[in-house]
Parts: sequence; C-alpha cells; structure tokens
Amino acid sequence: MNIDEFLNALGKTAQFPIAERATREDWVTISLETDPEFVPPPLQGGIPDGARVVLMSGPGAAGKSMLARWCAAKANVAYFNLTGRTVARDSARGLIGEAFSDSRYSEIVRAIREGRYTLMFDALDEARLASGEGPFEDFLRGLADLVREHQGCVSVVLFSRNETATWAELVFDDSKLAGVARLELQPFSERNQAIEVIFQHCRRWYKSRKDEEPPSWSRELSEELLDVAQEVAKGFGSEKTQQAFWGYGALLASLGRLLSEAIISGARRGDLRARFTKNSKLGPDLFLRVAQELLEREQCKFIAAAREKLKQRAEGFSGWDQLYSKEEQCRRLLSRKTGVPLHEPLPRELPDILRDGYETLVNQALPEHPFVGLSPYEEYLRAYFLVYETDDNRRREFQQLLDKTLYLPTPILAWCLLAMSPKADCLRADNLGYLVESWLAHPELGAALRIVIEGTGGNIVVHADGAAWIPEIRLTEVQRGLWFWRRLNRATINIDCDVNLGTGDHDFVLGPDVDLECGQLSCDSKNLRIHVGKDDKDDADVVVRANAIEGQPRLSVYGLPKRFLVFSPDLLYPWVQFKAKVPPVRPSNKQIQDAFADLRQILSWFRARGYGELGRNADFIDTRVIGQNETRREIMNYCIEQGLIFRDGGLYKLNSENIDKLGINLTQLRYGVLTEKLEVFFNKFLSARKSSL
Repeated sequence: MNIDEFLNALGKTAQFPIAERATREDWVTISLETDPEFVPPPLQGGIPDGARVVLMSGPGAAGKSMLARWCAAKANVAYFNLTGRTVARDSARGLIGEAFSDSRYSEIVRAIREGRYTLMFDALDEARLASGEGPFEDFLRGLADLVREHQGCVSVVLFSRNETATWAELVFDDSKLAGVARLELQPFSERNQAIEVIFQHCRRWYKSRKDEEPPSWSRELSEELLDVAQEVAKGFGSEKTQQAFWGYGALLASLGRLLSEAIISGARRGDLRARFTKNSKLGPDLFLRVAQELLEREQCKFIAAAREKLKQRAEGFSGWDQLYSKEEQCRRLLSRKTGVPLHEPLPRELPDILRDGYETLVNQALPEHPFVGLSPYEEYLRAYFLVYETDDNRRREFQQLLDKTLYLPTPILAWCLLAMSPKADCLRADNLGYLVESWLAHPELGAALRIVIEGTGGNIVVHADGAAWIPEIRLTEVQRGLWFWRRLNRATINIDCDVNLGTGDHDFVLGPDVDLECGQLSCDSKNLRIHVGKDDKDDADVVVRANAIEGQPRLSVYGLPKRFLVFSPDLLYPWVQFKAKVPPVRPSNKQIQDAFADLRQILSWFRARGYGELGRNADFIDTRVIGQNETRREIMNYCIEQGLIFRDGGLYKLNSENIDKLGINLTQLRYGVLTEKLEVFFNKFLSARKSSL
C-alpha cells in the first residue's frame, strides 16, 4: 500500500477545531502545516473494507512520529502525542474532551463511529512505559469500546514499534474488536526515493542554519553518499539485511545532516566529492553517528517516561539526566543478547527506593530498542564492550560466550573497534583476533587482504595490505602478547612480543601463506590445522620462528608437509616433527643482523597480491614500509643501485635475474637464513654506507 491509498482510507470529512486551552500544549495539534521536505516511507500491508483501526508500526527511529504528524497534516485531523503521558481505560474520552472541550465530546464520538473523523495517536511505546502494562492495556480496551459501533472509513490510527503493535492486536482480538488492520514501515528500497530523503534532510538542516537553499549540486552528492552507504552495507550479509541498513530512515537523515554540515563548513564541490568517495572512515563514521543518535534519542524518551512514572517516589532526586545512559543501554542490551552478566546494578547512583520501578521501565523498554534484531547494531554493542571493558575476567567471560554461541563477526565489528578507540587508529592487542576475523569476513576485502605486523617493545603496528583505505594501526597493551582468535592466513608478522593462537573451544586454522616471527608462541586450541600449498608453485608456506613454543594441540597439515617449517629451540611433540631442516643462522655482527632484518621486511611486501608476484606500489613502499626508518631507506637505495630493485612507473619491481647473479636465495631469505652470499652483500652495503659518511 502506498501513502496516498492510506490517506484515502481515513475518515476526514468532518472538521473540528481544538479547544483554546489545548492550543497552548504540544501534545495535541490539528491543521499542521505539511512538511514539504518529508519523504514518506514505503508501507507494507493493506487496509480491507470495514477497517476501523490501523496499527502503524516500525522499528525504533524509523520515522513513525514524522509520518504521524505529516499524515495528520495531510488529512487535517487530530494528532495526539502520548510521550510522557500516562493512560488508562477512560483516557481516550479524557483526551478528546481536553482537546476539543467536553461539550463537543458526543458530536466527535458520533463522527468517529460514522467514519467521518480520525484520531491519530503517536508514541504508544512511551505511553506504555509511563503507564505500565495494566493501565496501557485498559487504554487499548477503551479505544476498542470507542469504535465498536463503527461504519465507514478508518477512525483510529496508532503509531508504535512492532512489538507494541503486536500486543495491541492481541488486546483488540481479546476485546472482540473486528476491523483492525496492520501496516509496517519499510526501508527506502527504491534508490531514487532514498536519495531524495538524504537531499531533503540536507536541505532542511542547511536552511535552518543559512536561511537559504543549499547548492544545487548537493543532490548529486546525496547520490554519492547513498553509494557509500550501499558499499558499507555489503558486509552485512543478505540483501535484505543490507537494504535494512542503507534504506533505514535514521541513517539517511544522518547522511543528509552530514552533507549539510560539510557544505556549511565551506567545503567545495570537488572537496566533497573526494571526501565522500575516498574517505576511508566515512563508512564507520556514518554508522557510529547513527548509532550514537539512536542511543541519545532512546535516553531522552526513556527519561520523559521515567519522570512521569517515578515522580511520586523521586522527591529530591536530581539525577534524571544520568538515567539510561548510552553506556547503560549498551551493557543492558548486550547482556540481553549474549547473557553476559551486568555484575552490578545500573545506574550505580540510583536511590534504592526507585530501583524496582526503574527496572520495570527498563525491562519494558529494552525489547523495543532500535538496536534489537538488527545485526549491525548488535556488532556495535560487542565492539563497545571490547573497547571499554577493562576487567580481564569479564573479557574472558565474554569471549567464552561468543565461542559458545558460535558467533561470526561481520565487517562492521572492525570498523566499530577502530572508530570507538579512545586513541585514533589504535587497538588493544587482545582485540586483534576480533579485528582480523572481521576483516576476513568482508566479501571483497577478505580475499585480497594481507596482514603485516611489525615492531619491537611497545611499538607494534598493523598494516592491512590490499586495503589502502585502512590506516596503519598501532597496538596498545602488548605486554601480554598478541592474540588471534580462529584463523590467520596471508600474514607477515615480525615482532619480539608473544603470540597466542586460538581458544580451547575451537580449532585454529593457520595458513596458507604465513610468516610468523615472535617471542613465545602459544596455542590454546585443541586442534591446530595448518593449510599450505599442495605443490611448489605458489607462496603458500607457513613459516614459524619463535624463541619458545607452548601448547600441545592435535596438529594436522593440509597440503605438502614440507611447506610447514618451524624454527625454535628445544621443540617438543607435535612441533618437533616439523622442525626446519635448513642451514643454521650464521653468526654475524649486530649491524649485519639489523640490516638483514630490514631487508626481509622490505622484500616481504613484494609478495603481496594486486601488482603481480614481484611488484609493489612505489608510494606505498616509500611511505608505509620505509617511512622514517633511515636504515631501510639506505638498504632500499643500495638495492636499487645494485640492480636488485628497479622503478617501473608507479611500481617497484624485483629483478630476478640480478638477484640470481648475486646468489641471493629469496626462499632462504624468507626463512630467515643468513647465507654466506647474503653476508657478503651486507658487508658491501655497510662499507658503502661508511664511505658515504
């Protein structure tokens, strides 16, 4: 059903002005000015002949209140806002009398029962919270009595979230009320309609600030922003779930505001086009912005209901603004979703006398929270816990719950983990496993990504090679080591801290194509599955170098066993059967060892995908691989002078012929074997560097 068909089904031939006393209130309005910038959402369902009540429902923040006001203005009928109001059996009668005067009550009721006039009630969820289940049910039964002797067009429209609408259907059915129809707000699945929503919200915000129309090209930018949102949504699973994200009214409204603020701040057309098409953080930023706005909106609505419901016992209480905070909502919702306990009552400062009533209100509000049932926002909740929870026992408990429920991360988890971090582009080391799993879950990024982790001491950085839009990530709290959750493949890791693989409840998959060099390596998984190449034609080896290895998993190799190599002293079963059979590392001075390590790091990037087997983007090598490391810069220049590496347009490439002439074995270099010929090469490099000083 479209919006015009809905409006045509309403009773609106009779007209009644509201009482003078009601004009001073905002809970009832009539003859509203139609909002020219409002774009009504699609509707699902229908209104059969003889319908007298319509339940208009949708998820939280889907635009129900805006739709209710817009429809009331279009039909020129009464709009009742029940936010913060308590209702009971006779509330409908009382509201009509208060809005139109008691003397006209009978006349208006007659028009309602004859289908000539319609009452629109908004914010039923808030009224349910403020009133309690029993009184609210009585209110619904009172409405049923009001329209029981009815004929003609629809006379009552109730706007609520889905769960409240379902409950209202049951109450009306129990009251033996026929003629109840249900319509549900849908995402903006039509592309042009979604673009129009973004543009109109941009227009509204721009005009409110500048008192003029936005630039004409803002509509083009609205289209590009929708492209970004649709790209973001690709990591959310099914097409229906993707559409629920990018077609969500609250998201489109936030994009419109984002666009208007950028224009007002002075950005020009070309700047905006570059910003919205190339900004790596736009996806996570716009998603987090919407999430934050939803949480703030829920808090405001809850506080209004709590003030009304708890006021008789709240004498002297001034902490209303602290109730149902964003943190509390996240923790309660996560507890409801996963079962992770709260451990302490929230909010902590709430007086005991208000606790029971407060918990009742919370338990009514949580099932209808806009985050419930939407997987992207559930990922937001998990990320919130992982970023802000510092208690080790609670974190371990949470991880066990995720394992128990067979939770599989989506790409939005990675965005949230990074965007929520108190420090820009930083991540707790014990969240690295979740980040990697989230990256690998991306339908496009997962197949092209190579993870490179390097550093010493507390200076460990992560590069997402193959995804230039992901910034360099600095790991924090690395003293207990890095942790990978369920799998690690296409990775180069060269660090001096410890690495932990897996958990006791799941197998861990290592490989293909992994170079791992670390302090101590531990494996907590019972089963460790090594994936390597089936022949010698690819770069699918798994090479492990560690000062020590702990754990005795059941170890299985899929592929050629010789392509799994372990370098570590005093190996025990099962690791010892894969001990590398290569020449030992030659003793050498520290300068050669350091130069050798830097060359290994540089050449490891030439194995990345996307530019051919032996080529790499030159800007990337210069800025991210070499950066401010002077030794690496000197080694790179020396390799170019010696013809090992050459520049070809925008790429650096390896010269295999010259490498062979110098007797450098890239495989042994990868395995960390400092051969005699490599040592000669580095001695010449050090001599050349010394003579240039």
